[in-house]
Amino acid sequence: MDSYRLVFARDAEAEFRRVPFPFRRQLNGRLHLLKREPRPSEAVRIAESESYWLPSGDWIVLYEVDDEQRRLTVFGVVRYSPEA
Repeated sequence: MDSYRLVFARDAEAEFRRVPFPFRRQLNGRLHLLKREPRPSEAVRIAESESYWLPSGDWIVLYEVDDEQRRLTVFGVVRYSPEA
């Protein structure tokens, strides 16, 4: 299976860069895996769209899959707080 191309929306790239290094490294590994498997079992589909959120420790990656263009667009990287 060919890999998907990963692109960041401008705001998402800035959010990703603000993540502290050890967590950013973990997220980077998850994003790399998404390029081969864009819909892993732990990803949660958002409503009736091709958008998903993927938990990674205390962080969530929000992204959209475009199978036709073989592209993953990250549109958010947010800290997850179950108490919020």
